[in-house]
Amino acid sequence: MRSNAASYQKDNYKIEYRQPEWKKRFVPSKIPRYLPGQVKKVVLLKDLKLFNEHRYKIFTAKPKIDCKPPHMPKARLLRLDKLNNDYYALKKISDENKKLMIKINTINRLHGLTVCFNPRANLHTTRWPAYEQKLKQIQVDNLKVYKRIMAKTSNYNTKLLNKQWKNNYERMTKQARFPFSIEVNKSLDAVLSEKPSISVIPISYSVRDAALRPRVFMEFSVQDYLPLGKIVFELYRDVVPKSVDKFLHKIDNIERKTFIETSFYKIIPQEYCEIGDHPRNIKKVNSIFRDSFPQENFALQHSRPGVLSLVPTESGTNNIQFSITFEEYRAFDGNRVVIGKMIQGYKNLLKIQDFGKKVGKPRYRVYIKNCGMASGHAINMRNTIFNNQ
Repeated sequence: MRSNAASYQKDNYKIEYRQPEWKKRFVPSKIPRYLPGQVKKVVLLKDLKLFNEHRYKIFTAKPKIDCKPPHMPKARLLRLDKLNNDYYALKKISDENKKLMIKINTINRLHGLTVCFNPRANLHTTRWPAYEQKLKQIQVDNLKVYKRIMAKTSNYNTKLLNKQWKNNYERMTKQARFPFSIEVNKSLDAVLSEKPSISVIPISYSVRDAALRPRVFMEFSVQDYLPLGKIVFELYRDVVPKSVDKFLHKIDNIERKTFIETSFYKIIPQEYCEIGDHPRNIKKVNSIFRDSFPQENFALQHSRPGVLSLVPTESGTNNIQFSITFEEYRAFDGNRVVIGKMIQGYKNLLKIQDFGKKVGKPRYRVYIKNCGMASGHAINMRNTIFNNQ
């Protein structure tokens, strides 16, 4: 066995590299290519001999071209100067680690005083929970103050003040030389009542027959418990009776499958808002919006704010999902069945509008906290609905 040796001397250290040379040796095969008993033994040995001769020819074959690896200049490829620098850098790191291990060993044996806690290490993670708890406490305190303010009553005799004002107003009206008038700011509901009607068909409506125009209310909240106020709607049962009956069934359902806890999934400022299950959740078993029914008619129009209409499905039917317009929105005429209009709570509707975005997704969760029939309409309408089903 021969070997090649290469060595060089650096800093009184002599390094040698040895690489042994070995020669290939042919080993004939002893395993025949036929299975035992498949052929006679003479044929088996003859075939094994021919196979080994073929393998030997391949083993001893020499190439007709130069297939040796190219010459590798070690000095240029190995870069001994870089290797030496790495060697000294690693040696320095090793010496520092040894010193550190000696100090750690000394501390473990002698139990020296060590201060390894950094109070500012997790400051960014520990400060936020306290700040979040502080915000929640502020919210609870604000709610308590709000309830106390709402529970307070005036210390003045309001009936007496109103009577005195009425007498003073009549006296000033009689004594004035010119027509006397006082400018009074109208409420938003009064402004809403002056808007155009949603119906272009003259309908004879009697106040005594409240079943033709039932009224329902909805109380809205944002997030967990912050109230937004109540909105009252008047439903046109004399124009779209079937759609209104379906809607009233979800308003005051004895099985408690109502609109309560139902959220807005689209609020577009200056246009409209939609409430109900998101279209991708309607097919769920527990959804109250699964049952669909055909569209009734398009006799009523979206000619004012606060128009209540049903949102159509992809198949052209309705499923009690409804929308409320913030302004006059004629684009829905002929596409959505209008079932009523808002008569009270315009200010609260504008509050809901403030939680919307141009893309439609609400900034916070706005949902129905409570709903039902308005006073004076509950008993009659409940009997009317269930008798017609």
